[in-house]
Amino acid sequence: MGNPARTESIRNNLLPRLTWKHLAVAAVLLLAAGLRLYFVCTAMVYHPIRGDAIQYHAYAWNLVHHLTFSHQAASPSVPMPDSYRDPGYPAFLAFWMSWLGDGSAWYVAILLSQALLSAATVGLGFLIARRCLPFGWALAAGALTAVWPHLITSSSYLLTETLAGFLLTLGVLLATSRHRAPLIAGAVALSLAGLTNAVLLPVGAGLALVLRARGHLTTKAAALFLVASLALPAAWSIRNVSLPPQATSSTNRALQNLVQGSWPLYHPAYRAMINGSAQGRAILDDIDAEYHTMARDFPAGWSQMMDRMGQHPWRYVWWYIAQKPTEFWGWNIQIGQGDIYVYPTMNSPFRNHPTWRALEAITRALNPWLAALLLIGTILVAIKRQAGATRAGSSALDATAAVLLYATVVYSLLQAEPRYAIPFRALQMVVCMVALRAVTLGVAKARQRNAAKQAAQ
Repeated sequence: MGNPARTESIRNNLLPRLTWKHLAVAAVLLLAAGLRLYFVCTAMVYHPIRGDAIQYHAYAWNLVHHLTFSHQAASPSVPMPDSYRDPGYPAFLAFWMSWLGDGSAWYVAILLSQALLSAATVGLGFLIARRCLPFGWALAAGALTAVWPHLITSSSYLLTETLAGFLLTLGVLLATSRHRAPLIAGAVALSLAGLTNAVLLPVGAGLALVLRARGHLTTKAAALFLVASLALPAAWSIRNVSLPPQATSSTNRALQNLVQGSWPLYHPAYRAMINGSAQGRAILDDIDAEYHTMARDFPAGWSQMMDRMGQHPWRYVWWYIAQKPTEFWGWNIQIGQGDIYVYPTMNSPFRNHPTWRALEAITRALNPWLAALLLIGTILVAIKRQAGATRAGSSALDATAAVLLYATVVYSLLQAEPRYAIPFRALQMVVCMVALRAVTLGVAKARQRNAAKQAAQ
C-alpha cells in the first residue's frame, strides 16, 4: 500500500479544488449550452435553405462533389468557380456534408455544432473579461452573453454569424497572450474569421498595429502576428486572381453593400416590398440601378451617389454618424423576419414560454443602455482610464475595444443592422462591464467625497 499522505498531496497538486467561482462559471456555461441546444431542438426554421443560405449550401455541395468553390446550383457538370462569398462557412458546411451527406442528419449536426460553438464563445468572452475585470464583473459579462437572444437564435440559421463570432472571440483572446504559440494561433483564428466574414479580414493586421502602438507587443512579435494573420487570406487572394474575369467576386458584394447602406430608405423599402408595396419595390429598383452603375463604372456611380447625398447633406451626416451605429447595435433585425429572427421561425420558446418571453423583454430593455455603456467604455479604453487594469488586462481591453470600434465604423459605412453585430456581442459585453464598473466606482467615490465634506463641516 502507498503512503496515504503522499497520495493526498499528489491529488491536491494535480486536481484543483473546486470553489464557488468554478461552480459559478460552470453554471453560466451550462446555461449557455442548455439555452442554445433547447432552442435549436425546439424551434423550427421554415424552409431553412433560403436567402444567403441558398448560396452557402451550394458552395458546400460543389466543394464536396466537384472540389470547386462556386455558388451555382447543384449539377452533374463542374460549375464555374467564383469568389462572391467567403470560403470559411461553406467549408464548415462541407466538412459535415462530406461525412453525413446533405440530408436531415447533416442539418441536425450543423445546428448542434453551432449551438456548442456559440456556448463556447460565451466561455471565451468570459476569459477575456477575466483578464481585465474582477471575477464578479467578468461573470456578469459571461452571463449576459449566455442569455442574449440574438446569440441563441443565430445558432439555428445556416449563416456565418455563429462561426465568425467564435473565431473572432478566440482570436482576440489568444492575441493578447504574451507567448509565441498562442499568439500565432490567435492570428490564424483571426484570419479564419476573416475568411468567414470578409469584413473581419483587416482585424488581424489592425490588432498587430494597435497592440504594438500601445506597447503590448514588441516589433518582432507584432511582425510575426501580422504575417500569420495575412498568410491564409493572401493564399485565398492568389486563388481569386486566377478566376475568369466574368466570375462574380466579393468586390461586387462590397459595392452592393456600400450603395445599399447609403440609402436611409433601404431597410423600410425592403420591409415594405416584402409586404407587397409597389413603392418599396420601386425604391429597391432605384438602389439596384445605382449599384449597377457603380459596378460598371465606379467613378460614374460614385458621382451619382455623391450627387444624391449632396441634395440633403446634413441628413446624411446624421445618418452615418448617429443613425447607422444605432441601427448596428440595435435590436430588430431589418433584412429578415424581424425582432430576433432572420428567417421565419416557428415554435420559438421566446414566443411560447413565459420565462423566455420575460428574458427577451429584459434584454431588449437593456440593449440601448448597453449601447451607451459601449460608447463610454470605448472612450475609457482609448484614454487608458480603466481602474486597476493589469498589463494583460490592458492588452485585452485595447484589442477588444479596437475590434468593436472597427466593426461599428465599417458597418456604418456599409450596411448596419443587428444581425451583423452578432459576432461582436461577446466582446461588447466585456467593454460594457468595464464601463459599468467605472461608473459604479465613480459614483461611490463621489459619495465618499460628499460624506467627507459633510463630516468636515
